[in-house]
Amino acid sequence: MPTLDLILQIVLICTVLFTVVMLIVLWAKQRETVKELADIKLTLVEAFKHLDKPLADALSENRRNNRLISELLALKQAEMTGDFEIVEEPVAPPPPTVKMPNFKGPGAAGKDGKMAPPPQSFPKIG
Repeated sequence: MPTLDLILQIVLICTVLFTVVMLIVLWAKQRETVKELADIKLTLVEAFKHLDKPLADALSENRRNNRLISELLALKQAEMTGDFEIVEEPVAPPPPTVKMPNFKGPGAAGKDGKMAPPPQSFPKIG
């Protein structure tokens, strides 16, 4: 019997030592994981800072689209119920044309307003 007690004590001591070693290893892994999570958190914060401007632009575009759609719906409702008044706006006169100065160059119009005819043959290369 004393040998059985001795064997059980050795097994118990080995189990306690194994448990202590596993606790130390798991504690080290937990610290490593906490550091990785902190790094990931900082990376995400930086990424969200860079997304601030595009998200704000998308939100303003969405608001503009909503406003335009509500205006179109109001116009359509007024058209269907006949609650609108047709107002014709005056047409603005076209802007005055600016005369270009006379351009004298190849193909320019002569004194009589006609353009010179194109050459009948091309110069020879060689």
